[in-house]
Amino acid sequence: EINAYLATKDNVIKCDSTETKGRIAVSSKAFSAGQEIYVEAPLAIVQEDHSNKSFKKTQELVSKHSFDYEVLWYWCALNCLTEEDMENVEAPGDLKMVTKVQQRRLMLLFTPSTTKPSQAVLLITQALFKCDKEKTQAIALTLERLLQIWIHNCFEHSEDPPAYSTYFMSCFHSHSCAPNVGWHYSGDNFVLRARQDIQAGEELCITYLPEEGLYESTVERRADLQTTKGFECGCDRCASAWDTSRGFRCDCGGVRFLASETSVTSDEKQCSPCNNAACTKAPDRAALQKIMEEEEKLVKMFRKFENNTTDVQTTKAKEVLGNSEKNFPQHWVTERMWNWMQNGCTRHRKYADAITFADRRAGFMEKAYTGLNGAAAWCIEEWASLTVRECGVEPNNMGNKQSFEKVKSGDAMILYDRALHILINMFGTEHEFYVDVKSKVDQLKEAAKKVGVTL
Repeated sequence: EINAYLATKDNVIKCDSTETKGRIAVSSKAFSAGQEIYVEAPLAIVQEDHSNKSFKKTQELVSKHSFDYEVLWYWCALNCLTEEDMENVEAPGDLKMVTKVQQRRLMLLFTPSTTKPSQAVLLITQALFKCDKEKTQAIALTLERLLQIWIHNCFEHSEDPPAYSTYFMSCFHSHSCAPNVGWHYSGDNFVLRARQDIQAGEELCITYLPEEGLYESTVERRADLQTTKGFECGCDRCASAWDTSRGFRCDCGGVRFLASETSVTSDEKQCSPCNNAACTKAPDRAALQKIMEEEEKLVKMFRKFENNTTDVQTTKAKEVLGNSEKNFPQHWVTERMWNWMQNGCTRHRKYADAITFADRRAGFMEKAYTGLNGAAAWCIEEWASLTVRECGVEPNNMGNKQSFEKVKSGDAMILYDRALHILINMFGTEHEFYVDVKSKVDQLKEAAKKVGVTL
């Protein structure tokens, strides 16, 4: 049934099954990096509606009884019932219904085995629908299944108002920390693109993590996925011996990497060979334990301040960056400290210092993860813009010929090209991420042209 539907969508992917992952999406054709694979309309989009009486009643129940999930999850399920579900039921008139075909496709998506409704769903059902006991149980079980489907398959659609969306084809893509495809929205549609060259028969994996999350350590990525998606990632990158986001300083001055699964509490403590070929003495178990204890302190500090203001983050980065750079020169938290410093320097118009930190961040990213990444594109674009500002060209003061001559002789245009190369492959030419940077570059070239400089 699934592949019969997929065949009607240009037959670009098919659904397969494995013992470890269950259902997966496999490419039916070869694709080049940046190539659009498919565009799919949503099965359903549901948003919070504080003017809706049923929404408000559901929200009151969630607050009163401290349910496991936020109100929007239950609201998504409630808005995916069908007219057939409501036969012989006195139902509120402000719920949206889906067709039998839509609900059937939703029910084909992954969900844990569900044999009975939760107490939360049963309370919501009893509050909103008037029917006999048998029908109440039937509606509640349908809602419980729909709730779990949304939890395990939805995408964040918007933040204001909060909204989730579900799609059919996209929900068969497994996660990888080295994804070979990426997705973005075009209006409400889901667009899938190749992040690298793909062969026919190859599994198509997206990432369930934010772009910057791909630069975090294996331990952190796995913890995030366990918390948000309920599984431990076993992708090739997570299974690799050494974690290139956890580089620490060797006694010889070179860099070694902690093993991907090594932690403070793990029995085995391992690290990679040193990048200094002349180094022959590896740290012993006690030394590695001490290194990981210092790493754990650094990670906890970052988590404590990651949502704070720029000024607070910059102050904290100044306190720890010396030791962080000294002990963990190729580490994801050190990169975040550089980012905090870059933001603070930019705010205070210390562009030369900000450029230094942007350069270091880009260097870390290039070594930690070689795939196309939006966070890398934005870092490089910021680096380029800082370089332009350091030359005396500001958004509200485009400078003079001498300023643009400096821009021309520097690295800014090369950096912009690097950023645009990533963005066009990940999002295409019409997406706002690419359009915004391309527009900035075009405006810069036009301003330079007016004073006789060709960039």
